[in-house]
Amino acid sequence: MGSMTVSSVLSGGTAATTALSGTGASPPGIVTLPAALVQFGTTGVGQMGQPVTVTVTNAGTLSALTGLTLAVDAAGAGNGFGLTANTCGSTLAARASCTVQVTFAPAFAPQSAEALTGALTIQSGNGGSASLALAGIAFGMTMNVLGSSSMTIVPGQTAYYTLAVTPRGASSGAIRFACGTLPANAICLFNPGQLMGLRAGVSGDVILGISAGAPATIAQQSGERWRTAGLLLCGLAGLPLAWRRKRAGRWLAWLLCIWIVCGVTSCASSGGFGDPGGAGHAGGGTPPGSYPVTVTATSDGVNESVNLTLVVN
Repeated sequence: MGSMTVSSVLSGGTAATTALSGTGASPPGIVTLPAALVQFGTTGVGQMGQPVTVTVTNAGTLSALTGLTLAVDAAGAGNGFGLTANTCGSTLAARASCTVQVTFAPAFAPQSAEALTGALTIQSGNGGSASLALAGIAFGMTMNVLGSSSMTIVPGQTAYYTLAVTPRGASSGAIRFACGTLPANAICLFNPGQLMGLRAGVSGDVILGISAGAPATIAQQSGERWRTAGLLLCGLAGLPLAWRRKRAGRWLAWLLCIWIVCGVTSCASSGGFGDPGGAGHAGGGTPPGSYPVTVTATSDGVNESVNLTLVVN
């Protein structure tokens, strides 16, 4: 908006003024939001982070953008960046906008605490180009067995394994552990039960103990048999009471019964009957065999596993 005045150099001439108005024009151009960086938070290996929307606008007022293309560079694609839900065609009208979503799904995590990077390039045939930096943190971890991954024990013993867990790309939250399928009557315990806040590249150790169930001993079985025999003897000792009326006789018979039961039970439990100290597979123990055991560590949705072997002789 403005005005223009025209005056004459001749004497007696009058000036003329006229109003001016018009709309400014600009050539096609690319403007993005965000303007320079697409930032992702920490994302677990094998997972997908929350997509980030990028808006592309033709800042020009005269004509459309033509030959419009959007692409993630090769390094960014290798680091897990991609595009989805792209509404941008090959042309974009003056002052019009389109959107695209940038995704981040890392397939690996660097050993140290560092971001994975890439670039989103937007090009056109008549409006120049633009580039946005891409950055995201990938979290992963490794788990290794320190020492042997195969242990041999007998029923009633415990096999111990040492596991080393190392976060990658970012510090860890709580790392929890679990055993897969165990042999019959076996249990597993971890010490400590979980690891907390390990820095990227720094290992933490956990001790795993797998205990094989011990079978019942022959002496224990013998004790049960002798307790049963004692009760039977008590019953036999009490038969004469049916024909005896004197109270003193009944008390003597019951004292004899208690003596039989206590004496037999004590003798059996001390190993006086049966094979001294011998243990047989009488049920309740872990059967002999070689058993694969999978141990899994979990943190922030990321799982890492190792395979162990437990041999029970």
